[in-house]
Amino acid sequence: DCPPNERYYKCSLEVCYKKCENLVNPPPCPSIAANCYQPSCECVDGYLRDSTGTCVTVEECNRQLTSANH
Repeated sequence: DCPPNERYYKCSLEVCYKKCENLVNPPPCPSIAANCYQPSCECVDGYLRDSTGTCVTVEECNRQLTSANH
């Protein structure tokens, strides 16, 4: 089972994870072809993973990033 605001994906690629730190400049995400990577829980649409590993709303990401820069 996945934590709240996350869902299970059979094939995922860590570089493609949606994170608060990548909100402004997301890294390039290669398409997953024949090589299927680790199954994992990823944030559902509208949520990003914060520095503590919790999936939070985009608004919460912005709050965290703003407070971290001050």
